[in-house]
Amino acid sequence: MKLKIFIIIILGLVVTTAIFWFEKKSSEPSFAPLEVGAPVVDMDMIREAKKIMVKTHMTAPEYFALVREDSGHWFVPGYHGILASYAQMQQLVERLLKSEVIRFIEDPTPEELERYNIGETGVSFHDKEGHVIQKIEFGGQVAVEEGSSAEYLARINDDSRIAVITVRPFLNGDIDKWGSTKLFNFIDEDVAELLWRPQPSGKEYLFKRTSSEEPLTLVGQGAFIDPKALTVLVQNLTRIRFEALTPKGDSRAQASLESAHSYQLKTFDGREANIALGRIPEDLKIPIVQEIPIGLDTVENLPVGDVESYINVEMESTEWNHILERFYFSLPVYLYVTLAPEEEKLVLGKVQ
Repeated sequence: MKLKIFIIIILGLVVTTAIFWFEKKSSEPSFAPLEVGAPVVDMDMIREAKKIMVKTHMTAPEYFALVREDSGHWFVPGYHGILASYAQMQQLVERLLKSEVIRFIEDPTPEELERYNIGETGVSFHDKEGHVIQKIEFGGQVAVEEGSSAEYLARINDDSRIAVITVRPFLNGDIDKWGSTKLFNFIDEDVAELLWRPQPSGKEYLFKRTSSEEPLTLVGQGAFIDPKALTVLVQNLTRIRFEALTPKGDSRAQASLESAHSYQLKTFDGREANIALGRIPEDLKIPIVQEIPIGLDTVENLPVGDVESYINVEMESTEWNHILERFYFSLPVYLYVTLAPEEEKLVLGKVQ
């Protein structure tokens, strides 16, 4: 009886082990070997991918993730979950789609692999279950005759051969460069209304139009405006690209926004964005008395410290809400100048 029970237990363990092994093997990726002339990736792989893992010179040996949500938008979890840069994603996908296998190097030795720098950068595409669809580890560039097209080395999936391919994507090493810096998904022609409160006056100017074919006009002020300056301002507002994210608790950013220029943009389809634009000017200047005869003292003011510019943005955006709640946006100083025109150069004076 004891022997029978023992045999049943052993058989149960064997079955359990077999099931576990089968499930593990079935979950492991199985790749068909690529042939000469085959694309490195195809559009079906791109459409299926829910996650792309990227390894660059600066992140190696670690990968960072680009994740596609159900909305279809890609995000960068490792950089505050920010919306991914369309330009970076486009460059990556387009170059991989253009890349083809020219030939293979069969059975490379460990010394050859080291010389080829295989795996110094790479990308892998994963489906919604996390399984690898395609993995490419890039190596160095192949020496070719002058005038010939460039060739690059790569290992594709679990192939023991090294592929020579036609195109290699540029993989930016700064993870923050994979984040989008463009805040608004509308353009100047979509703007139906602008409410502008410039500093230091704090006056309100409301500009409206009923069609994108019409110019924006000043409402109820009885004043001339410079239409070209207004057009440029609206274009610059809708095209804002920030330099970096700055936490909402940052004291300099908060100080810059205490007396901010403000703008409210409304589009024809009902979208709205509120922008506060501030700047930390050059800090107090140190007076330096030059060594000249008494009675002829002069003072030269030298600037100390950097000029910084920030914006705070409020709008309803599924892609940006989690960022808008936590961060200000640092702007290049030259952009501040384009977003804060002198009041008297835009509003030229009262109609007589």
